[in-house]
Amino acid sequence: HDYGSFCLQHKGSESVEAGLAMLDRAILTHPHFVLPYIVLSRYFMTQNQFEKAFQIAKEGIQINDKIPDLFHVLGMVLKEMGQLKEAIEVMEEGMKLENENPIGMYGDLGLLYSLAGQFTKAKDYYLRASEINPDYYNAKFNYGLLLSRSGMVDESIEIFENLPSLDRNAYEALL
Repeated sequence: HDYGSFCLQHKGSESVEAGLAMLDRAILTHPHFVLPYIVLSRYFMTQNQFEKAFQIAKEGIQINDKIPDLFHVLGMVLKEMGQLKEAIEVMEEGMKLENENPIGMYGDLGLLYSLAGQFTKAKDYYLRASEINPDYYNAKFNYGLLLSRSGMVDESIEIFENLPSLDRNAYEALL
């Protein structure tokens, strides 16, 4: 599977096809090994092949329903497919797992709640992500946007001013 993952990282169509074939073989020969499901579902999501990503993530969860990464990918695929309510449900289910949740899952769940108009829950998840990693850019940026859109412009400016790669002109355009 490592070679398959390596091939997917390279742009040559032959490398990608070889990587896809290796990962597919890994699923066939070792169906209880979850990593190929994660790699393939993420790959197809980046290629905007959401149906394939959905199917593979769902299969992975059927094999092992204790892997937060699979719930994370499935939730984001559902978002892209326009199924926001289902995306939130899947991500919340993944957050309940006893395993360590990926930090991106907190930030993305904040984004999902923000898109659903549930701003208090969005804020909670953005802040949780920031507590875990105070330098987590996406959570801080999205929290700043949430504050700005909620009319808390001064608070959002304070957040944006502390983001290293966002200059004053960029965040003023966001306000």
